[in-house]
Amino acid sequence: MKSPKILIIDNDDSFTFNLLQLFESAGAKVEISKGSSKTPSHINDFHGIVFSPGPGVPSEFPKMFELLNEGSNVPILGICLGMQAIASYFGAKLYRQDFVQHGQVHEVQVFAGVSELFQNLPQSFEVGLYHSWAVDPASIPDVLRVSCMSSQKVIMGLRHRTRNIEGFQFHPESFLTPYGKDMITNWLLTLSV
Repeated sequence: MKSPKILIIDNDDSFTFNLLQLFESAGAKVEISKGSSKTPSHINDFHGIVFSPGPGVPSEFPKMFELLNEGSNVPILGICLGMQAIASYFGAKLYRQDFVQHGQVHEVQVFAGVSELFQNLPQSFEVGLYHSWAVDPASIPDVLRVSCMSSQKVIMGLRHRTRNIEGFQFHPESFLTPYGKDMITNWLLTLSV
């Protein structure tokens, strides 16, 4: 299999280079573009786009909305802030959690048949969290499906029904997420290379 070319949109987050290492260890060739810079003109040369985590809320990082708005056929994977941007773009609402979840470990429950990214993984497993905002379950539009949820009933994964757009609230690149590389490998396998 050829190495997929991945563009990571860096939303000013220290985890971006952990993501770079994770994707490279899964066999991808990675380019990073700052969220504050112009979108690369060769955007359609990539097999996939990753929205990195970041501080604040998605509206502070409009590049993600621009890429979603372009309606490109390039698959998109959002991590943490990146998933929140996907949810917000399609009409879901965010809320500030009562407790900041930085460096916390929670168990997630996977909903069968929603996402290929959990293929060959247990139905529940632990993940590492670093977030203070979350997606309101009552606001999920019909175009999105919840792929997994924490034991605290916080949405941990979303997938678009018809486009190859998906997100995780947790951090697959964290050592606190033991199946992180498996999920990234599964995502890379969904790409047309």
